[in-house]
Amino acid sequence: MLEVFTNLFNKNRNNYSNLIKDFSKNLKFSTKANFDRKTEYKISDIFLESLDPQKSSSLSFTIYENMAKNYDKLLFQSSQIEFDLFVINPLYIGREYNKTMSFQNISANEELPKKILFEVVFGNGYMLIQDMENPEEKIEIIKIKEKDFILVENGKCFTIINSSENENLILAAFREKDTILNPNVLKNYHGSSLYYTKLGFLKNNNVHPGFQINEYDGNYTLDFAFDKNKGLYREFVNLPEKFNFLKE
Repeated sequence: MLEVFTNLFNKNRNNYSNLIKDFSKNLKFSTKANFDRKTEYKISDIFLESLDPQKSSSLSFTIYENMAKNYDKLLFQSSQIEFDLFVINPLYIGREYNKTMSFQNISANEELPKKILFEVVFGNGYMLIQDMENPEEKIEIIKIKEKDFILVENGKCFTIINSSENENLILAAFREKDTILNPNVLKNYHGSSLYYTKLGFLKNNNVHPGFQINEYDGNYTLDFAFDKNKGLYREFVNLPEKFNFLKE
């Protein structure tokens, strides 16, 4: 009876409890889940985009690519959609909260910009979104928490910040198969227009002084609608054609 109650609690608590068994620093996956690639990024990898650059070998964040439950793998393959997991560790890099470097999703062959859709699986933080054609003009700041959805459109890049001092920030990402995450796309600007510190956001001195800041709290999906109670993974399994817009 206790086991049934525990399973029900986990199901209600998080849409990804049947994929991830431990959301803490000791991240643990279900035996039902597998992934093709695991890429670990160290603090030194985001050296060019940090407020206080450090060439440390400590782990900053990890991306688990092409993840799925064993029996859903063929569905993802046939639908030409890939599911990734971003795990950003809770730590500081100098004065700054830990983050990813800037990424842009592009097609592997033609290097055309492509959309990427996120769901916050666990934790709290921020996502910064900027236009690649005019990164100095404006920045979108989205404050994110569990079950929020964020769509990064074609031609835009993103940086994910973990605002917690002791908990992982975990995001699920859905993108077209055969796209790649191009890293450090804002390195010529020394990273995003803003850095997040204990004192709040600090402006990057390398950007135009008159740039515009747009702030959002929670979902950032434009006209697309998704069910928070189901989560993106279950929505995809139930209706994969709904995600065809990621191929446009």
